[in-house]
Amino acid sequence: EKFMTQTEVSDSVIRDLVSPRKQQLTQGQVYSDYGG
Repeated sequence: EKFMTQTEVSDSVIRDLVSPRKQQLTQGQVYSDYGG
């Protein structure tokens, strides 16, 4: 249950590509915003 699924890995990669600036400013909030 603790390992990341392929979908979760893809989502995290997409987040890194889509919003690198946001992650640098607020890493925690970005994951909350895009994680739903």
